[in-house]
Amino acid sequence: MKYTCSTEVNVSRPRFIELFDDPANLPKWQEGLQSFTPISGTPGQVGAKSNLVFLMGKRRVDLVETITKRDLPHEFSGVYETKGVWNSVVNRFEDLGGKTRWTLET
Repeated sequence: MKYTCSTEVNVSRPRFIELFDDPANLPKWQEGLQSFTPISGTPGQVGAKSNLVFLMGKRRVDLVETITKRDLPHEFSGVYETKGVWNSVVNRFEDLGGKTRWTLET
């Protein structure tokens, strides 16, 4: 399956990328995120692996994130894996002159 979601954010792309790239902000846009723990590599850089723990209702889901592409401010991509699940996510950021269009393909 492939899904594409897009939203316009009333923030300039440079500011949007600054906020997006700060791990402290992850829970603000990843609903249910409980923790983000680096496993290997430099967090946020290509090849880095991190463990993400989500609470979905009463269910705990542990994912391993592997960063596959970092071409900010244009794209940030990764693979998310858990038992029996492999998910590729591509985030693209388009400058709309004072606003940012964030498009996510999964």
